[in-house]
Amino acid sequence: MRETNLLKRLEQQSFKLPNNGCWIWLGYTNPKGYGEIHFNKRTERVHRLSAHLFLGLDLEDKKQFANHKECLNKNCWNPEHLYVGTAQDNTNDSKKWGAMSNIKTHCKYGHELTNDNITLGSKGERNCKTCAQKRANDYYEWLKQYK
Repeated sequence: MRETNLLKRLEQQSFKLPNNGCWIWLGYTNPKGYGEIHFNKRTERVHRLSAHLFLGLDLEDKKQFANHKECLNKNCWNPEHLYVGTAQDNTNDSKKWGAMSNIKTHCKYGHELTNDNITLGSKGERNCKTCAQKRANDYYEWLKQYK
C-alpha cells in the first residue's frame, strides 16, 4: 500500500517527455539537480525511489546506487533510464557522460533548450530562458506587494 501511494505522489509531481521518454520530476530538486521527497521519515532522491519501486533497489543498502544509464537528466526517474549499480559504476558513468552534459535537450523543468530558448551563463553554461523569465515575473509580482 505504501508503494502505491509513493508512486501516486511521484506521478502527481512529474511530466513525461514524449520525445525521449524522461519522467521529469517537477517538485523540489537539491542543489545538484536531483529530485527529492520525504519518504519513511527520510529525504530520498526520486530516482532512487523509482529504482526501489521498479528495479528492486534496497533503500537501506547504501552500497546500492540508482544510476542513470545514458540519460542526462538528473531529475528523470523513468526506470527504463536507470539501473541498480555501485559507487564505482556511478563514477565511471560520470566520467563517461560528464563531457556530454552540455548537450542536454531540456532543462530540469522540461522546457526544450533550443537556440531561441537559452542564455549563456558566466561560466558558459546554457540556461533556460523560459525559466529565467518565469523567475523574473515571479519576483516582480512578489515586489508589487510591498509597494
